[in-house]
Order: sequence, then C-alpha cells, then structure tokens
Amino acid sequence: MALCLLFCLSGNAQQANTVEHAASKEKTAKKRSLIGSVIEASTGDALIGVNVRIKGTSDGTITDLDGKFSIGVTSQTQLEISYIGYKTQTVLVGDLGVMTIKMESDNEMLDEVVVIGAGTQKKVSVTGSIATVKGAALKLPSSSLTSSLAGKLSGIVAVTNSGEPGSTSDFYIRGINTFGGRSTPLILLDGVEISSNDLNRIPAESIESFSLLKDASATAIYGNRGANGVMLVTTKSGIENSKATINVSLETSYFRPMNRVKFADGATYMRAYNEAAQARSATQITSPKYTEEQITNTANGANAYAYPDVDWYDLIFRDGNFNQRANVNVQGGGSRVTYYMSLQANHDTGLLDAPNYYYNPNIDNWEYNFQNNISYKLTNTTTVDLRMMAQIGNKKGPNYSTSDLYKIVMQANPVAFPAYFPSEDGDKHIRFGNAEIKSGVYGQNPYAT
Repeated sequence: MALCLLFCLSGNAQQANTVEHAASKEKTAKKRSLIGSVIEASTGDALIGVNVRIKGTSDGTITDLDGKFSIGVTSQTQLEISYIGYKTQTVLVGDLGVMTIKMESDNEMLDEVVVIGAGTQKKVSVTGSIATVKGAALKLPSSSLTSSLAGKLSGIVAVTNSGEPGSTSDFYIRGINTFGGRSTPLILLDGVEISSNDLNRIPAESIESFSLLKDASATAIYGNRGANGVMLVTTKSGIENSKATINVSLETSYFRPMNRVKFADGATYMRAYNEAAQARSATQITSPKYTEEQITNTANGANAYAYPDVDWYDLIFRDGNFNQRANVNVQGGGSRVTYYMSLQANHDTGLLDAPNYYYNPNIDNWEYNFQNNISYKLTNTTTVDLRMMAQIGNKKGPNYSTSDLYKIVMQANPVAFPAYFPSEDGDKHIRFGNAEIKSGVYGQNPYAT
C-alpha cells in the first residue's frame, strides 16, 4: 500500500513538471520578431528616427531611413511610439507579424512659437538658449510684475531690495557683476526698449509671453547691448472674427513682514548699556550712564515723559497693509480689424504708522495703466499695427524711504526721549521729543522724521 502511494505521488510530480515545462516552452515560443513601419498620417511619408519602445521596459529601437523597425515582442506586448511634433501612441501587438503605424501631428506643439530677435520662430527650430513663459503664469496677487519673474523663467535671478509700494525687483540673466557696472538685461516691449520700472507697471493680463535670450547666438543681433541678456515682452493682440470678450479682475491682498525684530525693553537696554560701557572703561563702574534709580523708574513706568521707554518699531510701523488691484480688458475683432484694450488701477499702501499726526504720513501709491493694441488688415499681405501704452502714477509719502526709516528705528535710543510731549492750547504742530545725546549732538527722533 505504501509502495503504491509513493508511485502515484511520483507519477503526479512528473506529470506536473512536464506541464510546467511545456507551458514555459510555449511562452518562449510566443516571443517573435515584429516588423513594422512608421509613416506620417496625412502624407504617408516615412518617419526617420521614431522611438519605438516596449511599454514598461527600457527595451526599444528607432526607425531607419525607410521608417522601418524590427523588435522582439509577444502577443501581450504594448509598444509606445513617440516622435517630436507628433502625438505619442500606444499599440497592443496581439498576433500581428507586420505593423504599420500612422503618426498624427501635434498641432499645439508645432504651432508654439518663440519670439526671437528678428521676429518669431517655431520652438522646435530654435537653437539658441531661450526661455519662455506665458503671461498667465505671472498672475500673482501683486502689483509688481518684476517680482513675479523669480522662479518662472530659468536662468533669471530676481532680487527685491525693498517692499515699499512702487518699488521694483532687480533681475539678472548673466550674474550680478559685469564689465562697466550695468547688469540688467535689455528689455524690449513689442520691439521698443523700456526700463524695469516701466515693465513693473504692465498688467500680467496684457502679457502674451516673455522670451528670455540668454546665450551669444540668441542675443547676437543686439550686439553689446545684449551683453547682459535680452528680455522680449509681447503684449496680447485681438482675435480675428471673434466676438468681444470682456474680462474683469478685482483683487485685494494683504502684505506683512516675514520676520519682525524683537526689541529689549528700556530697563534691559539700560543695564546692557552699563555692562558694555564698564567693560570698556573703569570710570563707568563708579559712574554708570544710567543710575539704578533711572532703571527702576523706567521699569515701573513712573513717568512716560521723564523716564521714557519707547518701542520705536511698534510706534512707526504697522503689522501689515491691504492693497487693491482692478483690471478690465476687452479682446476681439472682425475680418479686418482686431483689438485688445486693457485698463488697470493699482492702489498700494505702506507700513508706516504715526498716531496723533495731523495727516497720514504713510506711503500711498496709485498707478494707472492703459494698453491699446489695434491691427488693421489692409490687404492679405499688409497689416498696420497700433500698439499704445500709457502709464500714470501718483505717489505720496515721507521724505525718507522706508528702508532709511528702518535704519533710524534700529539705531534709535529707546530711553533717551519720548516720541512726543503733550500738546498745549494753541499748538499748531506736534511737540516732538528730543534730547542731547552727547555734547552738541542730539538724537534723531524716528517719529519726527
């Protein structure tokens, strides 16, 4: 009985091995050579150098001079066929031994053009180092267009030195240091040279595209003027045989400093000053500048005018500010005339604050921009273009810039004098505080600046 069971098990094992071997052999036998050709769908022309790859693997080949290829496949193989300027296709081989693949043009890719120094050129034909970006990619909640360039165009470095309303960002294409001191690129708006300040005021809605010419071959047409790179800005145009499209954009944004310096209170400042002075001079040990009585009265807030403790930063600057932007544009055209018109208004305010002032000393910046692009088709070969832009600005604020005021605040003594004294009847101005810091030298009051 035991012998019979052993024999049966052995026979079943041999049968299983035979079936597995047969299946493996059958699977190996199914792998075969597929011969194919790739042609252009509309013309039937053979395509040379088309990538033919087995999907999910690194195995592949390319078509020869006659547009033909040969590759090892099975009935379950999926081929991925790709070629620049054409739509990528995925094909299941099945039982086919010969295959013809028709590639359809990707019109969106082929029609994409790049603005270069002498007109436009298809992107696939460009050999120079050119970076492009559409205007839609620059729509950020900011009235400064130049501050939106960073991170959008490869090879460009944007530096914002001030957050003051109306300020622009400096941007560089070939590094910051160049011969002769100039490092900003040449900026051309529809072929006309403009400054970075002019560029800053252009609405993102009016921009069709940016082209950044970076290397020598791309900027050669501009000579030494293009030594720092060239930025070509193209504004939008009208659309033939299109009904008028009106777009309205209203934005409100809130800006605040990323970091805020924490200042020591008056008593801490006085003690730290005495310790630093004593380390430099032995005289300060017996006769410190700030007595213990002064320190105690300042800490207890005995008298805000006799023992001031002023947080100049908190007094001069706000925590944040709201800015507004409004844009209205219309685009359309007929068979001969096309048009694009845009009107934008920006209202930016600063971070300055001044309680008890008779007027608001904060920066108040208004900017208006009008864009008008009209094209008239005289004949099938002749078109007249009118591209007009007008910019108006109105800015008011203190004599000092925000960065200068910040430096004054950072250097101001918090316990030397109060920001201002109480007003009396008949006063027509604020009684700003001040005191003699040393012989003949008076401190600068940030509040009065």
